Amino acid sequence: MKTTIAPEKKKKIEYNLVLLFVFLIFLILFITIEGHKFKILKTDFQDPYFVINFIVVVIFSFVMFIDPFNFINVSDKDRKSMRKATIHAFVAFLISLFAHLDLIYGSFFLVWYFVYTTNDDLEL
Repeated sequence: MKTTIAPEKKKKIEYNLVLLFVFLIFLILFITIEGHKFKILKTDFQDPYFVINFIVVVIFSFVMFIDPFNFINVSDKDRKSMRKATIHAFVAFLISLFAHLDLIYGSFFLVWYFVYTTNDDLEL
């Protein structure tokens, strides 16, 4: 069965990917321009404990969000809750990494991007 994506949804996905790409470009620029932040990141990835934990978080997030092997047999409502919790936990992980690198403004834009793209229904 072939699924098609509505044109307006496809346009929004493309827009979100462009936003993410711009965010990543600025993030990489800030990390490389300020050499001490790159040194901190390099030191972290030379630590086996950090690397193992980083890999576990990424794999866990991937499995919980995508579930490529259909490990998780739950209702659609529970699956949606698990995906939302995974997004929030991964954002918290990235925020703590940004704080470790002293990227205060990066955290702001990261939260803005994920709240915008995940359509959290916040009542203001």
